Amino acid sequence: MRIPKELILSGSILRVPNNVSDEEAALVEPTACALELIFSTPHPIKLDGEGRQLFREGILLFLRSN
Repeated sequence: MRIPKELILSGSILRVPNNVSDEEAALVEPTACALELIFSTPHPIKLDGEGRQLFREGILLFLRSN
C-alpha cells in the first residue's frame, strides 16, 4: 500500500510496535474517537445528571494507572 508523503509528514500515520497485535492495532482509531467524545463532553465536572463525567473520570484514572 502506498501512503502519500503528506500523511506521513503530518503525523497521521503511526507505526505499530512489534509487541502490539493486529487486533489491538485495529482498535486504536475507534478508541481514540470514543475518548475524544468523552473528553469533549460539555458538562461541568460532577454536575452531569447522566453520569457522563463520572465515566470520563474513570477513564482518566484507568489511563493514568497503565
